[in-house]
Amino acid sequence: MLYKEVELALGINSEYTKRTLMRLHPNIKVMRHPDHVSSTVYLWAHHEKLVIIDQSVAFVGGIDLAYGRWDDNEHRLTDVGSVERVTSGPSLGSLPPAAMESMESLRLKDKNEPDQNLPIQKSIDDVDSKLKGIGKPRKFSKFSLYKQLHRHHLHNADSISSIDSTCNFVFKDWVQLDKPFADFIDRYSTPRMPWHDIASAVHGKAARDVARHFIQRWNFTKIMKSKYRSLSYPFLLPKSQTTAHELRYQVPGSVHANVQLLRSAADWSAGIKYHEESIHAAYVHVIENSRHYIYIENQFFISCADDKVVFNKIGDAIAQRILKAHRENQKYRVYVVLPLLPGFEGDISTGGGNALQAIMHFNYRTMCRGENSILGQLKAELGNQWINYISFCGLRTHAELEGNLVTELIYVHSKLLIADDNTVIIGSANINDRSMLGKRDSEMAVIVQDTETVPSVMDGKEYQAGRFARGLWLQCFRVVLGYLDDPSEDIQDPVSDKFFKEVWVSTAARNATIYDKVFRCLPNDEVHNLIQLRDFINKPVLAKEDPIRAEEELKKIRGFLVQFPFYFLSEESLLPSVGTKEAIVPMEVWT
Repeated sequence: MLYKEVELALGINSEYTKRTLMRLHPNIKVMRHPDHVSSTVYLWAHHEKLVIIDQSVAFVGGIDLAYGRWDDNEHRLTDVGSVERVTSGPSLGSLPPAAMESMESLRLKDKNEPDQNLPIQKSIDDVDSKLKGIGKPRKFSKFSLYKQLHRHHLHNADSISSIDSTCNFVFKDWVQLDKPFADFIDRYSTPRMPWHDIASAVHGKAARDVARHFIQRWNFTKIMKSKYRSLSYPFLLPKSQTTAHELRYQVPGSVHANVQLLRSAADWSAGIKYHEESIHAAYVHVIENSRHYIYIENQFFISCADDKVVFNKIGDAIAQRILKAHRENQKYRVYVVLPLLPGFEGDISTGGGNALQAIMHFNYRTMCRGENSILGQLKAELGNQWINYISFCGLRTHAELEGNLVTELIYVHSKLLIADDNTVIIGSANINDRSMLGKRDSEMAVIVQDTETVPSVMDGKEYQAGRFARGLWLQCFRVVLGYLDDPSEDIQDPVSDKFFKEVWVSTAARNATIYDKVFRCLPNDEVHNLIQLRDFINKPVLAKEDPIRAEEELKKIRGFLVQFPFYFLSEESLLPSVGTKEAIVPMEVWT
């Protein structure tokens, strides 16, 4: 079931996807929704990302089945492996028996954490390595991956990821989606933009509920669209909850926990009379009732309701929870990780495109600009003491590309909240009105409440942490702080001053300073207006002027974490200018 886009506004070419899938086998049925004219739905999208197997296992998260989403914990900037149709090297059939694994054996497990018991994995490292090892002399099946690679003359390709991983959305958005093997950016001069994302795997009754949501949408679409009323498109029936515990298979490393399905759904998206915004309600509830910390990764950060333009209450809940902690003299931390720039095509060296700037405006309005912003609310009572409670960061990395030092932001696409080492929300919903209000984009998420605990530390005291939430939190922090292979730094206590100030804040500040020194990165706190921007980009860059010294500076970088630049273009209006096509569309499109 695919979102049917407004083609003039969004070039995802779902019609091509539908045709391609349906040509594979007559049993593959594909629906697209909505029909824009008959439904009058032009502004909203189906944004959920679901994969459901036999109503017994379901994957729910933020990862699209789309080009450019492949990545792992290393977040590489370069992929200059051969892009020839056939490359030299051993054939798949000549690989040793250990490599002859079936697709069913693929495990979503991080190779850097062999003992980590997580049902939700941050990366798919092993998938890529095992894809390269699939195949042996055998009769091709209809759905053989080897056959598909052979058909496109890629059966000896040395990099599966080269098919779709090299992209940079800000430099140039995707074009010609029906030509997946053709590069649309020069991978030898432009670094790829790494992708940071997360999804969950649920089983049993939770998977049944995900399936019921899909079935509800499928049957609703079949009724609403005449082309799907034929017998070739069957109605679907949900399985009984009484057999949900009978698991024929499960994702390795899964743990028992209480799981509830959350969604944003309405009459246009699911055919229900009253809209549902349980994701929004869950975010606000978890934040308000958190005792020690919250950790957020999200693609957008558009909140702080003024009940005129923005209506969701997540930003306000964060600000009020911090103020409560301050009044009660309680130690409390908020970690927020966002993309340094929105994922819209635009030249940031000239200020970016109108769409990019519009999202920047609302992100900054939520974080730090104006009295309704989180920092605006905090500074009114705390002054500069807000820095002891909340940190906004982005992710960045660097590499050498064809002899030149390069850097690029890591695009944070996750939709994740972790609270108090015992509660996790993972799904497709961004922190904005489109995702949270229920009447707009359709979304899906799960809230996980741990039932199994492990001994831990919170604010220097013994603490019983949830097994899943604790493991996921540690994995997230190890990745962004660069401690996956180095357990020397103590990151066990997310609330302590030592960790928050000397590890998290210090690492982000040091990394940002080095990147600015070596590359003069954008966005940058030195640039408050377009005049300063023009001067800024014309100044010499250490990476080009003195590469050897630049390399020495870059050796001091640890992980990917950098401070978020609050003052970039702070003296400019970032809303679309009158007369531009972006200014014509309703404001709700951006929020």
